[in-house]
Amino acid sequence: MTAPERTRSPATLTLVFGFGLVVVIFAAASVVAAHSLSTMRRSFREVKSEEARVRQVLQLASAVRDQYAHQAHMILLGDDSHMALYRAAAKRVRQLVAELRASSTSPVVDRRLAEIEEASTELDHRFQEEILPAVLSGDIPAARRGHDAALGLVLKIAREADALVDHFEQSIAWWEHEALELQSRNFTYALVLLIAATLFAVVVGTWVGRSVSARHQEELLAKERLASAGRIAAGVAHEINNPLTVILGYLRVLQKKGEQRPELGVIEAETLRCKEIVQGLLDLSRPWKDREEPVDLHSVATEVAERLEETLQDGAPAIEVEGSGRALGSLRAIRQVLWNLLENAAEAARSTVRVRIERSRGRVWVHVENDGDPVPDEVLEKLFEPFFTTKEEGTGLGLAVSRAIVQAHDGGLHVERIRGGTRFSFDLAEAGA
Repeated sequence: MTAPERTRSPATLTLVFGFGLVVVIFAAASVVAAHSLSTMRRSFREVKSEEARVRQVLQLASAVRDQYAHQAHMILLGDDSHMALYRAAAKRVRQLVAELRASSTSPVVDRRLAEIEEASTELDHRFQEEILPAVLSGDIPAARRGHDAALGLVLKIAREADALVDHFEQSIAWWEHEALELQSRNFTYALVLLIAATLFAVVVGTWVGRSVSARHQEELLAKERLASAGRIAAGVAHEINNPLTVILGYLRVLQKKGEQRPELGVIEAETLRCKEIVQGLLDLSRPWKDREEPVDLHSVATEVAERLEETLQDGAPAIEVEGSGRALGSLRAIRQVLWNLLENAAEAARSTVRVRIERSRGRVWVHVENDGDPVPDEVLEKLFEPFFTTKEEGTGLGLAVSRAIVQAHDGGLHVERIRGGTRFSFDLAEAGA
């Protein structure tokens, strides 16, 4: 007899298929991000090279002016006392022309450098053969005539140098435009892939949750969504954050250069929003219970309230803190929970947000109440789901992160409607209990 063939349930097959598709989508997003980063690095190198050439051309023009100035000084003084300075300037001109020729890849640049080199050689020849002998023999009128003729060569070099600067600046503008266009396009592709993967992961998680018994459905959905968020954070954090940082860097460069196009503001806002989403996913997946210590909840709540009030606009609700208690947990994590709850309460309240701290049977309870409109039933059931939000600019991760933090501290976070508003409550182990 042969062993019975092992079959997989439809839920398992769907889960495997869904996870594989999510991996493929993330791989595509990573390829897009890597391509964008590679191109932006190339653009950055080209811009740096062109900027270095601009500096060299400006130094070249300055060295030619120094040559001309030293000639004038020797004519006025009637001696060769500036000869050493003149030779140093002439040597610097030849050196800069050679460096620019060595790095040139453009026939236009080569032609203009050849013109500059020819004019510089003639300038030096006139000085050595005409101007300097006239100066040393005391024939100042002849020296001045030669110097006037040299002025035409200096002006020619200046025109060629200006043309080179314009050429390099046009090249810089082209590379920056290419980088900006690629950043905008690839950012859109990566964001679409990220959202698609997230939505698909949520859909698969929901389908699997409905295939199990009703008793475990809510718990399984929560775990699957948290696991999906963890996979998303692990899969895209480095690949997405790096190109987003580069995009913001280029935007800062463009803004410093006076670029005020409205498209740049849109790109900056969407980039910052994408970074906020990625950071929320990282917060959702990280282990929050890192180091336990006694935490004074009244002090932390007061500190958070004061800082939040500084960020709120005029007319924002007042925040009151009542009661006291010391809980055992991570100060950083508890502060994050209080910030999320107080920020949400301040946005929903009409006039007042109240924080009440109570102790009971070895637990410390924190209640955050607002006097805003009660939360509807359909919203109340979904408040702690990742990516669910009723705000136009929200990410839907704040309350999910807060619940994950409290659960990591062996507590619970709950919401309920009260008379004249809404109350969020969480409990932690009392320090010293």
